[in-house]
Amino acid sequence: MKKKQLKKRMKAKKRLTSAAVALLMSGSLLPVGNVFANEQSTQESSISSAEAKANLEKDMAVSGVENSTEAKQETQNTEKTSENSEDDQISIPETARDSKEATKSSTQDTSSQLPEGLRNVKSTRLSDGRISVDISTPDQLQEAFNTSLIGQVNLANDMVLTKQINMYSSKNPNLVINGNNHTIDLQKFSFWGDDGDSGINVKLVNLTTLNGGGWGAFDSPSASVEVENVTHRGETYLVANQIKLSGKVDIQVVQQPGGGYNAGISSYWRMNNAKLTISSGADVTVNHAVTTGTPSSVLYVNQMLVEPNAKFTVTSPYSQPWGVIRVASKGGINVGENAQLNVNSSDANTLGIDFREQASSLNIARGGNLSVSAAGNYAIGMYPGNSNLNLSGAKFNIQSTKSNGLPLYMGSGGSISFDKQNVRAWLKGFATATDPQYSWDNVTGVVNMSGANTTSALSNNTEFNALFKNQNFSRISSDGRATQELTKTTINEVKDTDTTVSGKGEPNGKIDLKVGDQVIASGTVGSDGNYSLTIPKQNAGTVIKAVVSMDGQTSEANTTVVRTALAQTTISEINTETTQVSGKGEPNAPIKIMNGDQIIAQGVIGSDGNYTLTIPRQAKDSVIKAIVEKDGLTSEAQTTVKQGSLAQTTISEINTETTQVSGKGEPNAPIKIMNGDQIIAQGVIGSDGNYTLTIPKQAKDSVIKAIVEKDGLTSKAQTTVTQGSLVQTTISNIDTNTTSVSGKGEPNAKIELKVGNQVIASGRIGSDGNYSLTIPKQSVGTVVKAVVSANGLTSEAHTTVTRADLAPTTISKVDSQTTVITGTGEPGGKIELLNGNQLIAQGYVGKDGHYSLTVMKQPAGSTIVAKVTMDGKESQASTVVEEKINLQAPVIDKFTEGDVYAKGNI
Repeated sequence: MKKKQLKKRMKAKKRLTSAAVALLMSGSLLPVGNVFANEQSTQESSISSAEAKANLEKDMAVSGVENSTEAKQETQNTEKTSENSEDDQISIPETARDSKEATKSSTQDTSSQLPEGLRNVKSTRLSDGRISVDISTPDQLQEAFNTSLIGQVNLANDMVLTKQINMYSSKNPNLVINGNNHTIDLQKFSFWGDDGDSGINVKLVNLTTLNGGGWGAFDSPSASVEVENVTHRGETYLVANQIKLSGKVDIQVVQQPGGGYNAGISSYWRMNNAKLTISSGADVTVNHAVTTGTPSSVLYVNQMLVEPNAKFTVTSPYSQPWGVIRVASKGGINVGENAQLNVNSSDANTLGIDFREQASSLNIARGGNLSVSAAGNYAIGMYPGNSNLNLSGAKFNIQSTKSNGLPLYMGSGGSISFDKQNVRAWLKGFATATDPQYSWDNVTGVVNMSGANTTSALSNNTEFNALFKNQNFSRISSDGRATQELTKTTINEVKDTDTTVSGKGEPNGKIDLKVGDQVIASGTVGSDGNYSLTIPKQNAGTVIKAVVSMDGQTSEANTTVVRTALAQTTISEINTETTQVSGKGEPNAPIKIMNGDQIIAQGVIGSDGNYTLTIPRQAKDSVIKAIVEKDGLTSEAQTTVKQGSLAQTTISEINTETTQVSGKGEPNAPIKIMNGDQIIAQGVIGSDGNYTLTIPKQAKDSVIKAIVEKDGLTSKAQTTVTQGSLVQTTISNIDTNTTSVSGKGEPNAKIELKVGNQVIASGRIGSDGNYSLTIPKQSVGTVVKAVVSANGLTSEAHTTVTRADLAPTTISKVDSQTTVITGTGEPGGKIELLNGNQLIAQGYVGKDGHYSLTVMKQPAGSTIVAKVTMDGKESQASTVVEEKINLQAPVIDKFTEGDVYAKGNI
């Protein structure tokens, strides 16, 4: 923005504010909240009280009653003061809440945290803890900007603004507006933020906006704004500091803004960090189609980045004195890999891109694309000295369509960089001509400029160095037809067996291989002038044409496919029953079937390369040949006649336990074993005519077939599955304490446990082959039999009941004087008392489990073992003989009166 315009804007604000204060003090104008009237005049005239009232409303709605060089004035829920002295200050009361409630949709537990105007709308909690709300009115939108808890608003319908939307980072610094593909008609209002408020961060998504306020639809010079999938039709769209455009963005500036400033998008040029970014993959169009007011530029930027794979098109058919794109001080433009920057202007006084104030750079990444077409004196003006235009490896087209226009103007020390690029140049007045007047290939180097003049060209191309004079040209481009003839195209010999064609041609030219009008392969000639392409095999005699094209020129060569051999002939197997032979061979060639010198059939192979001929039956071991002759070439195949009928197939018997089947059949023939339609085994019969195959067990009464097929013949045999033996039955050990018997047997079969002929338990074996039955306790020696029966077969197992463990044996204490030893043990069990290996007593434990045996006295220290045995089981206890001494009574001598101690013998 020009300084004059800035001052004009500031003075207008001050004038309107002062007028409003005067009216308020005189009583001519009474405030109602923050709004003084619903209509505002757009005509400038002498200030009556009514006009001052309207102008004040416009000032507050469009500019927020804010001046970056004056005292700050908040527009909502704060106290308003004029720019006059303290005596003239007037307080403006808070805005009353809109009493109209939004339609309820889905109130969540977040409602209590929201301001009253948003409590009845649908709300959800965002991942950062803030709240997303669905809104339907401008008042609700303003409430969202006033509430830091709101992180996102979702439009439920189109809306029309009747007043300005104010944004303050102190109230809500971050907000996403999801338009849900709805439209906001701004009328003459804006999304407004204070010039110095850099804390505002807003994202507009899936939204259409119409019209706009005096300085744009979004007027917040220090804010950060991201726009994604947005359409705009109206006045200036966006004034901010950090701008990011993503997705599909279509901006059409079709109305003159009230502020008089005409840029479609402006990142505030007074801040060195101001930046406009076109996101990777975005497709952005900005068209400035307005003729009135004070035009300046379509884009006003400091730094601009077009990220990889993005497309950015900026167009203006009308005068833009500062260029379609104006780059401010310390600014630059970077275009990423595979990205496009297209700038178009058809006004005779307008540049495409205008760099001013300080040295700048315009960098196009390798693979990027820069297209600038302007009708002004220059397509690109880089006025500051030492600026650089880096086109290394990029595609470019820079032109002025003016009769004496130039593609570039660069301040002293400016430079242009190329790297392995074709450079084409058109003389002044010929910018729109098809063919260039100059063409240089594979240029690598730097061109130095001063103004419109080339001061030096330092490259690997001497002709380019001598002839590249910017002041002579109206257009330079990386594309365009070269003026010299193309390198002569060649094509190497092609045989009917080849699938690759090679040759030479114009380096980097497009090449097509054609048969007639049909392209059979295409590609690009290598930078070394060689090409090699893959083709389908071609018939001998076919003419293949190689056509190389580049810059509107073509160069051709052709060759005829050479025959090298006929297609390989094949012949089907023949046996003594065969009456038809088939195979493959050279399409449309004659074929004869011969047995020795005798032709037994002849014909012509089909265009698909297949043949089928009828022959008489031939004798076994005859050699039959298929002979194809064409164009002096021959291709043969032969086969030996085999026996016609197959050997009779046999199959062994199969029962329910069978897992292997065997038999006889045609030697070396394939065989399959089938149960109904299911193949249960398959293989190949041995050369001796025998086969053996593994099969899964089959169900009783299944019909199993052995099928042999060979040479169109079939031989079968079948058998019916019989019941095999049952699974061997088992039974667990049983003793006198056992009450549960288990084991294994034929799955799902009936089982009985018997003692003699008496069934003591019965049941059915599980599908897993296990059983478990409860029985009464049995006596020692009883034979228990497990009998399993199924399908008329039985399987048995038996066991004899054994004695359970004997009762624990005990022995009484024994000393050297003991002659009777007692204890307890298994009732009825035989008991032996042993001292070492010597039996010192024996007997039987009583029915009550006690025993008592007489023994001779045993020496002290001996170990006495009590051993009880019964039914092959044994239980022991032991004790050590203790020493026992029998003392005699002492003998006392005569004791008389007066003795003081007694005497005697012990």
